[in-house]
Amino acid sequence: MSRYCRLWLSSCWLSVVCHVVCFCLQKQHTHVSCPSLKDFPRNSADIHNRIMHELDHNNYKSLQTAKVGSSWRRSPFYVYSISLPSFLFSDVDIRSGRNLRSLDVLLMGGLHAREWITISSILCILLHYIKIYHNQSQSHNEIQMGNESTIGAPMVTMHFWPIVNPDGYDYSHVSRHWRKTHPQSNTSKNGVDLNRNFGIPNVSWGFGSESKYFSELYQGEKPFSEAESMAVKSFIQRLPSNSLVLDVHCCARVVFPAIDTKLMKSSDESIRLAQYIAENMNRVTPTNVMKKYKYRERDNNFSSSNTGIAVDWINEQPNIDHSFMLEVRGKRNPLNFRDLFLNPPSDIEPVATEVEAGLQASIQFMLQNGSHELAKHAGKNQMKKNDSIINNAIIIKNVLSFHKNDTIHQNMDKMLRSPQQKIDLTLHKLEERKQLAVTHILITFCGWVGLLLFWNIAGGA
Repeated sequence: MSRYCRLWLSSCWLSVVCHVVCFCLQKQHTHVSCPSLKDFPRNSADIHNRIMHELDHNNYKSLQTAKVGSSWRRSPFYVYSISLPSFLFSDVDIRSGRNLRSLDVLLMGGLHAREWITISSILCILLHYIKIYHNQSQSHNEIQMGNESTIGAPMVTMHFWPIVNPDGYDYSHVSRHWRKTHPQSNTSKNGVDLNRNFGIPNVSWGFGSESKYFSELYQGEKPFSEAESMAVKSFIQRLPSNSLVLDVHCCARVVFPAIDTKLMKSSDESIRLAQYIAENMNRVTPTNVMKKYKYRERDNNFSSSNTGIAVDWINEQPNIDHSFMLEVRGKRNPLNFRDLFLNPPSDIEPVATEVEAGLQASIQFMLQNGSHELAKHAGKNQMKKNDSIINNAIIIKNVLSFHKNDTIHQNMDKMLRSPQQKIDLTLHKLEERKQLAVTHILITFCGWVGLLLFWNIAGGA
Protein backbone atom coordinates (compact mmCIF):
# COMPACT_ATOMS: atom_id res chain seq x y z
CA MET A 1 0.00 0.00 0.00
CA SER A 2 1.41 3.39 -1.06
CA ARG A 3 2.18 6.16 1.40
CA TYR A 4 -0.57 8.41 -0.02
CA CYS A 5 -3.14 5.63 0.22
CA ARG A 6 -2.27 5.10 3.86
CA LEU A 7 -2.55 8.84 4.48
CA TRP A 8 -5.99 8.89 2.86
CA LEU A 9 -7.23 5.94 4.95
CA SER A 10 -5.82 7.51 8.11
CA SER A 11 -7.55 10.81 7.35
CA CYS A 12 -10.87 8.97 6.90
CA TRP A 13 -10.39 7.24 10.22
CA LEU A 14 -9.46 10.55 11.87
CA SER A 15 -12.57 12.23 10.46
CA VAL A 16 -14.78 9.51 11.95
CA VAL A 17 -13.07 9.87 15.34
CA CYS A 18 -13.53 13.67 15.23
CA HIS A 19 -17.23 13.35 14.49
CA VAL A 20 -17.70 10.83 17.31
CA VAL A 21 -15.87 13.08 19.77
CA CYS A 22 -17.90 16.12 18.72
CA PHE A 23 -21.13 14.10 18.98
CA CYS A 24 -20.21 13.13 22.53
CA LEU A 25 -19.44 16.75 23.37
CA GLN A 26 -22.78 17.77 21.90
CA LYS A 27 -24.53 15.00 23.86
CA GLN A 28 -23.02 16.38 27.07
CA HIS A 29 -24.08 19.95 26.29
CA THR A 30 -26.13 21.36 29.13
CA HIS A 31 -29.64 22.40 28.07
CA VAL A 32 -30.47 24.24 31.28
CA SER A 33 -28.20 27.23 31.74
CA CYS A 34 -27.85 29.51 34.77
CA PRO A 35 -24.56 31.42 34.39
CA SER A 36 -25.25 33.53 37.47
CA LEU A 37 -25.24 30.40 39.66
CA LYS A 38 -21.51 29.67 39.79
CA ASP A 39 -21.63 28.34 43.34
CA PHE A 40 -24.17 27.13 45.88
CA PRO A 41 -26.19 29.93 47.53
CA ARG A 42 -24.77 31.09 50.86
CA ASN A 43 -28.10 30.84 52.69
CA SER A 44 -31.84 30.80 52.14
CA ALA A 45 -32.02 34.59 51.81
CA ASP A 46 -29.42 34.45 49.05
CA ILE A 47 -31.72 32.14 47.05
CA HIS A 48 -34.58 34.64 47.09
CA ASN A 49 -32.26 37.54 46.31
CA ARG A 50 -30.82 35.76 43.27
CA ILE A 51 -34.32 35.18 41.90
CA MET A 52 -35.32 38.79 42.46
CA HIS A 53 -32.11 39.98 40.80
CA GLU A 54 -32.79 37.79 37.75
CA LEU A 55 -36.33 39.17 37.54
CA ASP A 56 -35.08 42.74 37.62
CA HIS A 57 -32.27 42.03 35.15
CA ASN A 58 -34.62 40.45 32.58
CA ASN A 59 -37.61 42.68 33.30
CA TYR A 60 -39.71 39.54 33.71
CA LYS A 61 -43.26 40.39 34.77
CA SER A 62 -45.16 37.09 34.71
CA LEU A 63 -43.55 35.29 37.66
CA GLN A 64 -45.86 35.05 40.66
CA THR A 65 -44.09 35.10 44.03
CA ALA A 66 -46.01 33.94 47.10
CA LYS A 67 -44.94 33.81 50.73
CA VAL A 68 -46.61 30.69 52.10
CA GLY A 69 -45.40 30.76 55.70
CA SER A 70 -42.30 31.08 57.85
CA SER A 71 -40.17 28.90 60.09
CA TRP A 72 -39.76 29.17 63.87
CA ARG A 73 -36.65 31.25 63.13
CA ARG A 74 -38.85 33.46 60.94
CA SER A 75 -37.27 32.44 57.65
CA PRO A 76 -39.93 32.96 54.96
CA PHE A 77 -41.11 30.17 52.66
CA TYR A 78 -41.39 31.36 49.04
CA VAL A 79 -43.08 29.63 46.11
CA TYR A 80 -42.55 30.97 42.58
CA SER A 81 -45.07 30.20 39.84
CA ILE A 82 -44.96 30.39 36.03
CA SER A 83 -47.99 29.71 33.78
CA LEU A 84 -47.76 28.63 30.13
CA PRO A 85 -50.38 27.33 27.65
CA SER A 86 -50.81 23.59 28.06
CA PHE A 87 -50.54 22.81 24.34
CA LEU A 88 -46.88 23.89 24.44
CA PHE A 89 -46.06 20.80 26.50
CA SER A 90 -48.06 18.17 24.62
CA ASP A 91 -47.55 16.57 21.23
CA VAL A 92 -51.28 15.79 21.02
CA ASP A 93 -52.65 17.31 17.81
CA ILE A 94 -55.11 19.96 19.00
CA ARG A 95 -57.02 19.71 15.72
CA SER A 96 -58.03 16.16 16.61
CA GLY A 97 -60.83 17.52 18.80
CA ARG A 98 -59.39 16.31 22.07
CA ASN A 99 -60.05 18.61 24.97
CA LEU A 100 -57.20 20.60 26.38
CA ARG A 101 -56.71 20.64 30.13
CA SER A 102 -55.06 22.72 32.79
CA LEU A 103 -52.43 21.30 35.11
CA ASP A 104 -50.61 22.47 38.23
CA VAL A 105 -47.19 21.01 39.03
CA LEU A 106 -45.21 21.58 42.21
CA LEU A 107 -41.44 21.05 42.05
CA MET A 108 -39.97 21.23 45.53
CA GLY A 109 -36.61 20.44 47.10
CA GLY A 110 -34.42 21.01 50.09
CA LEU A 111 -36.44 19.02 52.63
CA HIS A 112 -33.08 17.61 53.70
CA ALA A 113 -30.62 20.39 54.50
CA ARG A 114 -27.42 18.73 53.30
CA GLU A 115 -28.79 18.00 49.82
CA TRP A 116 -27.57 21.27 48.36
CA ILE A 117 -27.73 19.98 44.80
CA THR A 118 -31.54 19.59 44.98
CA ILE A 119 -31.97 23.22 46.05
CA SER A 120 -29.59 24.63 43.46
CA SER A 121 -30.92 22.49 40.60
CA ILE A 122 -34.48 23.78 41.12
CA LEU A 123 -33.15 27.32 41.50
CA CYS A 124 -31.16 26.87 38.27
CA ILE A 125 -34.28 25.72 36.36
CA LEU A 126 -36.23 28.72 37.63
CA LEU A 127 -33.45 31.18 36.70
CA HIS A 128 -33.22 29.54 33.29
CA TYR A 129 -36.96 29.89 32.69
CA ILE A 130 -36.90 33.53 33.76
CA LYS A 131 -34.11 34.19 31.26
CA ILE A 132 -35.85 32.31 28.43
CA TYR A 133 -39.33 33.75 28.94
CA HIS A 134 -38.46 37.34 29.87
CA ASN A 135 -40.48 40.19 28.35
CA GLN A 136 -42.98 37.72 26.90
CA SER A 137 -45.85 40.07 27.79
CA GLN A 138 -44.41 42.61 25.36
CA SER A 139 -44.41 40.27 22.35
CA HIS A 140 -45.66 41.53 19.02
CA ASN A 141 -49.01 39.75 19.11
CA GLU A 142 -49.50 40.31 22.84
CA ILE A 143 -49.46 36.58 23.58
CA GLN A 144 -49.29 36.82 27.35
CA MET A 145 -48.53 33.33 28.50
CA GLY A 146 -49.09 34.21 32.15
CA ASN A 147 -52.69 35.25 31.40
CA GLU A 148 -55.07 32.49 30.38
CA SER A 149 -57.73 34.91 29.10
CA THR A 150 -55.41 36.20 26.36
CA ILE A 151 -55.81 33.15 24.15
CA GLY A 152 -58.40 31.17 26.11
CA ALA A 153 -56.24 28.08 26.36
CA PRO A 154 -55.88 26.04 29.56
CA MET A 155 -52.59 26.60 31.34
CA VAL A 156 -49.81 24.56 32.89
CA THR A 157 -48.77 26.32 36.07
CA MET A 158 -45.38 25.29 37.41
CA HIS A 159 -44.77 26.07 41.09
CA PHE A 160 -41.12 26.14 42.17
CA TRP A 161 -40.32 25.71 45.86
CA PRO A 162 -36.51 25.49 45.85
CA ILE A 163 -36.00 25.25 49.62
CA VAL A 164 -38.59 23.84 52.02
CA ASN A 165 -36.12 23.71 54.91
CA PRO A 166 -34.41 27.15 54.95
CA ASP A 167 -33.29 27.00 58.59
CA GLY A 168 -31.74 23.58 58.14
CA TYR A 169 -29.96 24.75 54.98
CA ASP A 170 -28.52 27.72 56.82
CA TYR A 171 -27.31 25.42 59.62
CA SER A 172 -25.74 23.02 57.09
CA HIS A 173 -23.24 25.77 56.28
CA VAL A 174 -22.05 25.37 59.88
CA SER A 175 -22.43 21.58 60.05
CA ARG A 176 -22.16 20.47 56.41
CA HIS A 177 -23.81 17.04 56.84
CA TRP A 178 -26.81 18.34 58.80
CA ARG A 179 -29.98 16.71 57.44
CA LYS A 180 -32.89 17.81 59.63
CA THR A 181 -34.52 21.10 60.57
CA HIS A 182 -32.52 23.60 62.58
CA PRO A 183 -31.97 22.41 66.18
CA GLN A 184 -33.83 24.60 68.65
CA SER A 185 -31.28 25.62 71.27
CA ASN A 186 -33.89 26.83 73.76
CA THR A 187 -35.73 23.49 73.74
CA SER A 188 -34.90 19.80 73.77
CA LYS A 189 -35.53 19.58 70.03
CA ASN A 190 -32.53 18.50 67.98
CA GLY A 191 -34.22 18.88 64.64
CA VAL A 192 -36.76 16.77 62.72
CA ASP A 193 -36.40 14.85 59.47
CA LEU A 194 -38.99 16.72 57.41
CA ASN A 195 -39.43 13.80 55.04
CA ARG A 196 -40.61 11.69 57.99
CA ASN A 197 -43.00 14.31 59.40
CA PHE A 198 -45.96 13.80 57.07
CA GLY A 199 -48.73 11.26 57.11
CA ILE A 200 -51.58 9.72 59.03
CA PRO A 201 -50.94 8.12 62.45
CA ASN A 202 -50.81 4.31 62.31
CA VAL A 203 -51.29 4.41 58.53
CA SER A 204 -48.27 6.15 57.03
CA TRP A 205 -46.77 7.74 60.15
CA GLY A 206 -45.78 6.56 63.62
CA PHE A 207 -43.40 3.69 62.85
CA GLY A 208 -40.31 5.48 64.10
CA SER A 209 -39.20 5.96 67.67
CA GLU A 210 -40.22 9.22 69.36
CA SER A 211 -37.34 8.88 71.83
CA LYS A 212 -34.57 9.03 69.19
CA TYR A 213 -34.20 12.80 69.13
CA PHE A 214 -30.64 12.59 67.84
CA SER A 215 -31.40 10.15 65.03
CA GLU A 216 -31.13 11.52 61.50
CA LEU A 217 -34.50 9.90 60.83
CA TYR A 218 -36.31 11.40 63.83
CA GLN A 219 -39.92 11.80 62.69
CA GLY A 220 -41.07 14.35 65.26
CA GLU A 221 -43.62 14.19 68.06
CA LYS A 222 -46.60 14.10 65.70
CA PRO A 223 -47.39 14.56 61.99
CA PHE A 224 -46.90 18.13 60.81
CA SER A 225 -45.29 19.17 64.07
CA GLU A 226 -42.96 21.47 62.12
CA ALA A 227 -43.75 24.81 60.49
CA GLU A 228 -42.15 23.58 57.26
CA SER A 229 -44.33 20.50 56.85
CA MET A 230 -47.41 22.50 57.85
CA ALA A 231 -46.63 25.04 55.13
CA VAL A 232 -46.31 22.24 52.55
CA LYS A 233 -49.58 20.73 53.75
CA SER A 234 -51.40 24.03 53.45
CA PHE A 235 -50.02 24.74 49.97
CA ILE A 236 -50.77 21.22 48.69
CA GLN A 237 -54.38 21.45 49.86
CA ARG A 238 -54.84 24.72 47.97
CA LEU A 239 -53.75 23.25 44.65
CA PRO A 240 -56.54 22.56 42.11
CA SER A 241 -57.71 19.08 41.15
CA ASN A 242 -55.52 16.74 39.09
CA SER A 243 -52.25 18.30 40.29
CA LEU A 244 -48.81 16.71 40.25
CA VAL A 245 -45.99 16.94 42.81
CA LEU A 246 -42.29 16.19 42.31
CA ASP A 247 -40.12 16.12 45.44
CA VAL A 248 -36.39 16.27 44.60
CA HIS A 249 -33.85 14.47 46.81
CA CYS A 250 -30.31 13.11 46.58
CA CYS A 251 -28.50 10.84 45.79
CA ALA A 252 -29.80 7.41 44.63
CA ARG A 253 -30.50 8.19 40.91
CA VAL A 254 -33.98 6.70 41.09
CA VAL A 255 -37.60 7.78 40.68
CA PHE A 256 -39.81 6.61 43.52
CA PRO A 257 -43.60 6.65 43.07
CA ALA A 258 -45.76 7.19 46.14
CA ILE A 259 -47.31 4.27 47.99
CA ASP A 260 -51.08 4.09 47.82
CA THR A 261 -51.94 3.28 51.42
CA LYS A 262 -55.20 1.63 50.33
CA LEU A 263 -53.39 -0.76 47.99
CA MET A 264 -50.19 -0.79 50.06
CA LYS A 265 -48.27 -0.45 46.82
CA SER A 266 -47.78 2.00 43.98
CA SER A 267 -50.50 2.19 41.34
CA ASP A 268 -49.82 0.83 37.85
CA GLU A 269 -50.14 4.27 36.26
CA SER A 270 -47.70 5.84 38.73
CA ILE A 271 -45.20 3.09 37.93
CA ARG A 272 -45.54 3.78 34.18
CA LEU A 273 -45.06 7.49 34.77
CA ALA A 274 -42.04 6.88 37.03
CA GLN A 275 -40.44 4.77 34.29
CA TYR A 276 -41.19 7.46 31.71
CA ILE A 277 -39.62 10.15 33.90
CA ALA A 278 -36.46 8.06 34.42
CA GLU A 279 -36.14 7.37 30.68
CA ASN A 280 -36.34 11.07 29.84
CA MET A 281 -33.85 12.03 32.54
CA ASN A 282 -31.41 9.52 31.07
CA ARG A 283 -31.71 11.10 27.63
CA VAL A 284 -29.97 14.24 28.87
CA THR A 285 -27.56 12.58 31.30
CA PRO A 286 -23.94 13.07 30.13
CA THR A 287 -22.44 10.08 28.35
CA ASN A 288 -19.58 9.87 30.84
CA VAL A 289 -22.00 9.18 33.71
CA MET A 290 -22.18 5.41 33.83
CA LYS A 291 -24.98 4.86 36.34
CA LYS A 292 -28.35 5.89 34.92
CA TYR A 293 -31.69 6.83 36.44
CA LYS A 294 -34.25 4.10 36.95
CA TYR A 295 -37.63 3.45 38.49
CA ARG A 296 -37.54 1.61 41.79
CA GLU A 297 -40.41 0.34 43.92
CA ARG A 298 -40.31 1.42 47.53
CA ASP A 299 -40.68 -0.89 50.48
CA ASN A 300 -44.41 -1.08 51.25
CA ASN A 301 -43.75 -2.14 54.83
CA PHE A 302 -43.69 1.00 56.95
CA SER A 303 -40.78 1.19 59.38
CA SER A 304 -38.56 3.74 61.13
CA SER A 305 -36.89 4.53 57.80
CA ASN A 306 -40.14 4.44 55.82
CA THR A 307 -42.58 6.47 57.88
CA GLY A 308 -44.16 9.86 57.32
CA ILE A 309 -42.82 10.19 53.77
CA ALA A 310 -44.07 13.40 52.15
CA VAL A 311 -45.09 11.96 48.77
CA ASP A 312 -47.18 9.23 50.43
CA TRP A 313 -49.31 11.76 52.30
CA ILE A 314 -49.46 14.05 49.27
CA ASN A 315 -50.64 11.20 47.08
CA GLU A 316 -53.58 10.59 49.45
CA GLN A 317 -54.98 14.10 48.89
CA PRO A 318 -58.05 14.16 46.63
CA ASN A 319 -56.69 16.99 44.47
CA ILE A 320 -53.40 15.21 43.67
CA ASP A 321 -53.13 12.78 40.78
CA HIS A 322 -49.54 11.67 41.33
CA SER A 323 -46.53 12.45 43.51
CA PHE A 324 -42.96 11.24 43.12
CA MET A 325 -39.55 11.43 44.74
CA LEU A 326 -36.82 12.23 42.24
CA GLU A 327 -33.49 11.12 43.69
CA VAL A 328 -30.80 12.90 41.65
CA ARG A 329 -27.18 11.84 41.41
CA GLY A 330 -24.62 12.76 44.02
CA LYS A 331 -20.90 13.36 43.89
CA ARG A 332 -18.90 11.16 41.54
CA ASN A 333 -16.48 8.71 43.12
CA PRO A 334 -17.37 9.49 46.76
CA LEU A 335 -15.00 8.36 49.48
CA ASN A 336 -17.90 7.30 51.72
CA PHE A 337 -21.66 7.69 52.09
CA ARG A 338 -21.52 11.21 53.50
CA ASP A 339 -19.18 12.32 50.76
CA LEU A 340 -21.94 11.43 48.28
CA PHE A 341 -23.84 14.62 49.20
CA LEU A 342 -20.91 16.93 48.45
CA ASN A 343 -21.62 17.65 44.79
CA PRO A 344 -19.29 20.26 43.27
CA PRO A 345 -20.87 23.43 41.83
CA SER A 346 -20.10 22.12 38.33
CA ASP A 347 -22.90 19.55 38.86
CA ILE A 348 -25.60 22.21 39.21
CA GLU A 349 -26.41 22.74 35.52
CA PRO A 350 -26.17 19.05 34.45
CA VAL A 351 -28.38 17.90 37.34
CA ALA A 352 -30.80 20.77 36.69
CA THR A 353 -31.02 19.59 33.08
CA GLU A 354 -31.93 16.09 34.26
CA VAL A 355 -34.54 17.35 36.72
CA GLU A 356 -36.03 19.63 34.06
CA ALA A 357 -36.28 16.67 31.67
CA GLY A 358 -38.19 14.76 34.35
CA LEU A 359 -40.44 17.78 34.90
CA GLN A 360 -41.20 18.08 31.18
CA ALA A 361 -41.82 14.34 30.84
CA SER A 362 -44.27 14.26 33.75
CA ILE A 363 -46.20 17.23 32.34
CA GLN A 364 -46.41 15.65 28.88
CA PHE A 365 -47.57 12.35 30.35
CA MET A 366 -50.28 14.00 32.45
CA LEU A 367 -51.55 16.12 29.57
CA GLN A 368 -51.68 13.30 27.05
CA ASN A 369 -53.36 10.86 29.41
CA GLY A 370 -55.68 13.52 30.76
CA SER A 371 -56.80 14.59 27.28
CA HIS A 372 -58.30 11.13 26.67
CA GLU A 373 -60.32 11.22 29.88
CA LEU A 374 -61.56 14.77 29.30
CA ALA A 375 -62.60 13.97 25.75
CA LYS A 376 -64.75 11.08 26.95
CA HIS A 377 -66.67 13.14 29.50
CA ALA A 378 -66.86 16.54 27.80
CA GLY A 379 -70.32 18.03 27.34
CA LYS A 380 -71.56 20.13 24.46
CA ASN A 381 -70.89 23.42 26.24
CA GLN A 382 -67.36 22.39 26.97
CA MET A 383 -66.88 21.36 23.34
CA LYS A 384 -68.12 24.74 22.13
CA LYS A 385 -65.73 26.48 24.47
CA ASN A 386 -62.88 24.35 23.23
CA ASP A 387 -63.70 25.15 19.57
CA SER A 388 -62.61 28.76 20.12
CA ILE A 389 -59.64 27.60 22.19
CA ILE A 390 -58.54 25.23 19.44
CA ASN A 391 -58.92 27.88 16.75
CA ASN A 392 -56.66 30.23 18.69
CA ALA A 393 -54.27 27.48 19.64
CA ILE A 394 -53.92 26.20 16.05
CA ILE A 395 -52.82 29.64 14.87
CA ILE A 396 -50.16 29.84 17.56
CA LYS A 397 -49.10 26.23 17.23
CA ASN A 398 -48.66 26.63 13.47
CA VAL A 399 -46.32 29.51 14.19
CA LEU A 400 -44.46 27.48 16.76
CA SER A 401 -44.12 24.35 14.57
CA PHE A 402 -43.46 22.20 17.61
CA HIS A 403 -41.97 18.74 17.08
CA LYS A 404 -42.55 15.60 19.04
CA ASN A 405 -40.53 15.28 22.25
CA ASP A 406 -39.12 18.83 21.93
CA THR A 407 -38.92 20.67 25.20
CA ILE A 408 -40.55 24.07 25.36
CA HIS A 409 -37.37 25.99 26.11
CA GLN A 410 -35.81 24.72 22.87
CA ASN A 411 -38.68 26.16 20.84
CA MET A 412 -39.72 29.24 22.77
CA ASP A 413 -37.72 31.55 20.51
CA LYS A 414 -40.35 30.86 17.84
CA MET A 415 -43.05 32.32 20.06
CA LEU A 416 -41.11 35.41 21.13
CA ARG A 417 -41.85 38.33 18.81
CA SER A 418 -39.55 40.95 20.30
CA PRO A 419 -36.65 41.65 17.86
CA GLN A 420 -34.20 42.00 20.74
CA GLN A 421 -35.28 38.61 22.15
CA LYS A 422 -34.78 36.98 18.75
CA ILE A 423 -31.33 38.56 18.48
CA ASP A 424 -30.34 37.38 21.99
CA LEU A 425 -31.49 33.81 21.38
CA THR A 426 -29.88 33.68 17.92
CA LEU A 427 -26.56 34.94 19.28
CA HIS A 428 -26.77 32.35 22.06
CA LYS A 429 -27.27 29.54 19.53
CA LEU A 430 -24.50 30.87 17.27
CA GLU A 431 -22.13 30.95 20.24
CA GLU A 432 -22.92 27.30 21.03
CA ARG A 433 -22.36 26.26 17.41
CA LYS A 434 -19.15 28.28 17.23
CA GLN A 435 -17.77 26.54 20.29
CA LEU A 436 -18.57 23.13 18.81
CA ALA A 437 -17.05 24.10 15.44
CA VAL A 438 -13.87 25.40 17.10
CA THR A 439 -13.56 22.15 19.05
CA HIS A 440 -14.02 20.15 15.82
CA ILE A 441 -11.38 22.22 13.99
CA LEU A 442 -8.87 21.94 16.83
CA ILE A 443 -9.27 18.17 17.08
CA THR A 444 -8.90 17.79 13.29
CA PHE A 445 -5.86 20.10 13.18
CA CYS A 446 -4.09 18.31 16.02
CA GLY A 447 -4.86 14.97 14.40
CA TRP A 448 -3.44 16.04 11.06
CA VAL A 449 -0.29 17.42 12.66
CA GLY A 450 0.15 14.18 14.57
CA LEU A 451 -0.36 12.09 11.44
CA LEU A 452 2.05 14.13 9.36
CA LEU A 453 4.72 13.90 12.04
CA PHE A 454 4.15 10.16 12.34
CA TRP A 455 4.36 9.52 8.61
CA ASN A 456 7.45 11.77 8.21
CA ILE A 457 9.19 9.92 11.01
CA ALA A 458 8.07 6.56 9.62
CA GLY A 459 9.11 7.60 6.10
CA GLY A 460 12.50 8.82 7.32
CA ALA A 461 13.09 5.58 9.16
